[in-house]
Amino acid sequence: MGMMKKKVYTSTWLDRFPEIKELDRRYTGGYHFNYCVDFMYKQGPLFRMIREWCWQTWGPSCELKFISQEEEPKWAWITDNHRTRIYFRDNEEVNWYKLRWL
Repeated sequence: MGMMKKKVYTSTWLDRFPEIKELDRRYTGGYHFNYCVDFMYKQGPLFRMIREWCWQTWGPSCELKFISQEEEPKWAWITDNHRTRIYFRDNEEVNWYKLRWL
């Protein structure tokens, strides 16, 4: 009988929490928000978990396309064929995200 090799699993991008990306006016949402977290397609469960945390932490929000010019929400999200993101208004929200998830 030969010895069986033990499988070693390395972490993948699915295991990592998304990093914060600073926005400027070129980005979708750049007029309302200063930061976003960009999720990969297969990170849907992680996106839902973090969005639920945002809802509990700062209260209700909506998808980015439904925000009017007069509103100033602390956070929002977008899900379409190309992007899955959570947006944060300022450093305060980003620091809360970092404390909880990174």
